[in-house]
This record gives sequence, structure tokens and C-alpha cells, in this order.
Amino acid sequence: MKWKDAAKPVTSQPLPSYVEDVTLKDIAEASKLSLGKKMQWFRKRLASLRIPWDDGHVKIEIRRDSVLSDALGAFENIQIEPRNFHKIFRFEFMGEPAVDAGGVAREFFELAVKHLFRPNFGLFKISRSATYWINEDADMCHPDGEDKKYFQFAGALLGKAVFDGHTTGAYLSRAPLK
Repeated sequence: MKWKDAAKPVTSQPLPSYVEDVTLKDIAEASKLSLGKKMQWFRKRLASLRIPWDDGHVKIEIRRDSVLSDALGAFENIQIEPRNFHKIFRFEFMGEPAVDAGGVAREFFELAVKHLFRPNFGLFKISRSATYWINEDADMCHPDGEDKKYFQFAGALLGKAVFDGHTTGAYLSRAPLK
């Protein structure tokens, strides 16, 4: 992870090619809307990116006693093709018969976030405002670049949760949230 000088202007990267119907101008216009209208705009854009079940979906098997490591491995395999994150994910806890109609996914996200954001895991710490902040010493808790893998996983996990409309318990401080 590299820290950027906040005094320098932020350069933006072009939107990915699969985000065809949204331009940076559209995003700038949406930023002027009220919060409720922004949420509507955002949800509409997410819905337009979703890939229907019949066009492909992703099944993820997780062991309850190793949620974090199983999820990290599964998400690393999925990231080979970023559009896979637009597909519907179906989670299954191994050895537990259940049909994922949303409840299993919700439980998966809750468990994964709980493990990833726990203070003794070392990636995040809790700020004075009771929100999560990046632990600048995370590399000491996770040597050999493991911290970078977990931070990337945290971003993918939270992004997929938002994309699928799940709430997590990860209340990020303003800077990491942006």
C-alpha cells in the first residue's frame, strides 16, 4: 500500500470498458443529487451491471471453521476475470444443507467481515469515532505481503457486498471509505 499526498490533485483512471452507459460526467452530475436520489442512481447503475443467473453464476463453498482463508482463495480465483463479480454468487457452508436464497450469503458476509475486521487480526483498528481505520502496522501482523492480499480481499469483499445489496458491520472511516 502506498500513501498519497493529500495536497496533490487526484488523477482519475478511465472507467472499465464494461461500464458503457456511465461517463465521468454522469458521475459528476450524480454527485450533485440529494442522498436519496444518489442512492437511486447508484442502485440503478448496479442493476444494469448485473449478469443474469442463466448467463453465469459463481458457487463458493466455505468451511465454517476457515471462512477467511476459504473466502480469500475463492475471491482470488474469481478476480481473474473482474466481470465475474457481476454474476450472482451462491454461497454454501460445507456440510450444511441449505439453499442460498439470500440468507446464506448474508451470513457469509457477516462472518467474513467479522473475522477480517477484528482488531487482533491487525488489518484495521477502531478510530475514536468507532469506525474502522487502516492499521499502518498491518505489515508487521501479516509479513511477506500477506497484508496486501488481505486489503485487496477486503476491498473485493466489501465491493461485492455493496453490489449485492448486503450490509456488513464494517463502518469505515471517511478516508478509507472514499
